Amino acid sequence: MKVFFDNHMSLIKAVLFILFGVVAVFVDIDRPLNFCLWFVFFILVISLIALEIYHHRRDNVPPLIKLRRYIFDWVGWEKTGAGDYYISDSDFTLSPLEDEAPLLAYRDEWTRGEIGYHYEAGNDAYYIGAFKGGLLLKKIHVVIFDGGKKVIVAPDWESVGRGRFYFYLGDSIKYAYQLYLSHERGVNQSCNIRRTDGGCFDIPVLKNEIELKKFLAYCEEVRCDHASNEHEQNKIFYELLEKYKTFKMQGG
Repeated sequence: MKVFFDNHMSLIKAVLFILFGVVAVFVDIDRPLNFCLWFVFFILVISLIALEIYHHRRDNVPPLIKLRRYIFDWVGWEKTGAGDYYISDSDFTLSPLEDEAPLLAYRDEWTRGEIGYHYEAGNDAYYIGAFKGGLLLKKIHVVIFDGGKKVIVAPDWESVGRGRFYFYLGDSIKYAYQLYLSHERGVNQSCNIRRTDGGCFDIPVLKNEIELKKFLAYCEEVRCDHASNEHEQNKIFYELLEKYKTFKMQGG
C-alpha cells in the first residue's frame, strides 16, 4: 500500500486538489451549520497538508533507505540491457560492476553440501552496483554455485569461536536484493541448501544488528583462529545453525 501511495503521489494530489476546488465552490460561510459540506472541506484541507508533509519527509529520506524500500517493490523495476532502473524514480539503478568479485565464496561452508561447488566451470561471482545517478551507494556480492545452477547474494558472516556463522540482516540492502533475485528466479535459493552430512538448511535471517549482537553474546565464544580443516569448519557451522534455532526458540 505504501509503495502504491509513493508511486501515485502526483495522481492522488491532483484528485485531492480537484475535490478541494469543487467543494470550496459550494462552501457557504453564511451557512456554517451545513455540517457535512464543512466536514468534507476540512478533511480535504487536512489531507492536502498531511500529503505535503509526507512528500517533504519522503524526499528527505537518505538514499540508502529509499533504495532498500524501492528494491522491495519488485514489480516497480524496468529491465534494460545495461541493468535495471526504478520506474518511479529512475535515478536509482541496479547494474553489474566490472570489479572482479572473490570466487572463494562458492567454497565457503554454506555451499559445500551442494553437488557442484568444486566444479571448474559454472561457478562464478560478481558484484551488482546500486546507484543513485552516478553515485555508487552499495556493492552487492552475488554468487553462482552448484555448478552454475543456483544464484544468491553472498551472506555476511561473523567469527564465532573457531568457526563462522553465515547470515543475512533482514533490514539490509543485501537481503532486499536477495529477495529481489528470488522473485526474479521464482525460487529463494538461499533456502534448502544441502549439508555435507545430509539434510538441508536455510541461511538464517536476523532482524538487525541488535539481534546479531544478542546472538553472538548468547554463543559466549571467544574469537580465535579459524579451523583449517573443511570437515571441522562444516561441523562448527552446522552446530551454530542449531544454536541459532535454540536462541530463537528461547525468545532471542
